[in-house]
Amino acid sequence: MAFDSLRSSIKSDSSARRIDSIALLEECRVAFIRSLCRICREPEATHIYLQARSDGALANIDSATGMMLARVQSDSGNPSHAWMTVEDMIVLGHRPNEATLHSFLSACTKQSHTVYAKALLQKANDQGIALSQATYTLFLKLFGRCQQLQEAMGVFEMMTEKQGIEATPQTMVALIRVCSQCRQPGKGLDLMEKFQASAKDQPLDGTIYRAALACCIQPNLIPKGIALVEDAMQRGVSLPTDAIEVIGQAAQRRGPSGAAEFERLGQLAKELHLNLLPLQASFLGGRVGVSALAAATQGMA
Repeated sequence: MAFDSLRSSIKSDSSARRIDSIALLEECRVAFIRSLCRICREPEATHIYLQARSDGALANIDSATGMMLARVQSDSGNPSHAWMTVEDMIVLGHRPNEATLHSFLSACTKQSHTVYAKALLQKANDQGIALSQATYTLFLKLFGRCQQLQEAMGVFEMMTEKQGIEATPQTMVALIRVCSQCRQPGKGLDLMEKFQASAKDQPLDGTIYRAALACCIQPNLIPKGIALVEDAMQRGVSLPTDAIEVIGQAAQRRGPSGAAEFERLGQLAKELHLNLLPLQASFLGGRVGVSALAAATQGMA
């Protein structure tokens, strides 16, 4: 590599010009890293960066160059190197930009890797770095994918209580979905109750109800799902088209035991002007007659 040759020649230079040559070397180093990042040659850019570390010259790499490199490292599927670069920049007093953090967290999510993400959280907390709600939401998605509910709850607490950010519907949905991914639907419904209590007289967004309804597909939780639909209707919440279908399919899977629940969902769907697929005879089985099927689907045509 051309930069390696330049570096070697300057290091072996013992003349009076060496100080000026070192200054030139650092300028070239930054220029090489930027150029390599622009053409997505991450291994070569990382190689030059590692040389800067070994030369004790990290202070000469500006924040923009460091963030550019960390983003390319993340996009190249190398979160370990990306975290090294981000951490170095933080130690040097630079605040990571949001685009770099999002690329880094996306790389961690794709690889289901939480070690470096947790290190970032700890470093941000120690250094008093304020993160955006969009960044916190990416943390939630990562911990949901890796089924780490406790860590996700800690992230939400850090955002809402320590940083004082009011959660948006998107963030609430992300946290409830973590509960579903971690197979703790009851926890998701507990969160829904807390969100409703915090909202007071203000209705929650329909997407939050949909996420909570996805926690109600277990047979013993279907009644809670029906209660949520009724609550949404009373509050005038506009539910997504497929919101009731999630519970309807769960009721169908119960066979004859779910016929009454499906009938109630059909009534609610009609009142909310939503479509609910008719109850399938195959789910009812031979023990249920035509009259029961007609009663279960009455009002949905």
